[in-house]
Amino acid sequence: MITIMKDRRFTIVEQAGYEGEREITSYPTLREAFAHLERHYEPDEVQELHVDIRQDWTDENGEERQEYVY
Repeated sequence: MITIMKDRRFTIVEQAGYEGEREITSYPTLREAFAHLERHYEPDEVQELHVDIRQDWTDENGEERQEYVY
């Protein structure tokens, strides 16, 4: 089965999975999202702020989906 992903984007999220979760910015590719992490966060900040990258997309049924990828 092939899943069609429309409007796919990779979102930087602080406090991911915690109360106060905050979306920072989104990029069209995972590579760009990783580059953002490297430019804006020190490794210890990633851990302290619980910074993750979430993939967001619209599935073939028009439903919004999301999944943490890093």
